[in-house]
Amino acid sequence: MNILIYTQCFAPKVGGIESVMTNIAQQAYLKGHKVEVLADGSRHSSSLYDREQQFNIKRFDQLKFFRKKIKSNYCHSILNEKKYDLIYFDSWKSLEHIDKNIKSKKICLVHGNEILNLKKKDRIKKSLSKANKIIFNSAFTQTLFLKNHKGFLKKKLSIIYPAFINDDTINTHKWLQRRKSRFAQLASSLTLRVEVPGNTSLQAGDVVGLEIMNRSSDTEEEFDLNYNGRYLVTKLHHVFTKGMGQYKHTVHMECVRDTMSEALPSAGVTLMDGGTQKEEIIPLGSADPGDVVF
Repeated sequence: MNILIYTQCFAPKVGGIESVMTNIAQQAYLKGHKVEVLADGSRHSSSLYDREQQFNIKRFDQLKFFRKKIKSNYCHSILNEKKYDLIYFDSWKSLEHIDKNIKSKKICLVHGNEILNLKKKDRIKKSLSKANKIIFNSAFTQTLFLKNHKGFLKKKLSIIYPAFINDDTINTHKWLQRRKSRFAQLASSLTLRVEVPGNTSLQAGDVVGLEIMNRSSDTEEEFDLNYNGRYLVTKLHHVFTKGMGQYKHTVHMECVRDTMSEALPSAGVTLMDGGTQKEEIIPLGSADPGDVVF
């Protein structure tokens, strides 16, 4: 079968629904089906993971307002060119933007507390009415749903408990240790707040390269080696202002240092090598993990 996964949540992001949607894609592929994924998320930060997969993943990382339209338009365009037997949706929010007249069988997952938002009751019902099958992650979730949303045929409803795929390559404890270590590094790293020309593809989580002009008169270097390098965007907001009859778009970002663009000048340090001290000139910041530098 040709299977399309239309989701906001997908690996390499970590989370419950991310795991469910990723497992659906991976297991469908292993069963011999042709799989294609349309997922939200940064194309840059997900590129390594996406290249390692055996099926095609297309990412949509525009601003939320534009992303919904661009993604649904792309989906409709490929549905006109190719026949898909099944389309999986991670939630009613994804299904909401899809034409109800699409002939492919539509399967939508229902999970979490989003179904309890009675302010969106009409939107939820209208969206899920397009689905051929609605899958709940528990009997409790299904009961809550039917309490607040009447009129759905029970034959359209199913309960499938989330499955966990055995994978010896996944070590939760090591993953948590790496995660805590990375957060600790971020908390102690150099942080810059910058304003750059407008770019709607930028979002928090992206890694950007910054080149900072050198203001010191002590060196002839054009750029400041202490501040140049890769930065992780931790906060971001877009600013639109109007002046002289024209709109101006800028982006205000808070960025945390990832790495330096190049090694700093050499300095004399003492390395402990196999229990004996030795004098060696190395660039600052280039010591190997495990070296004792003092």
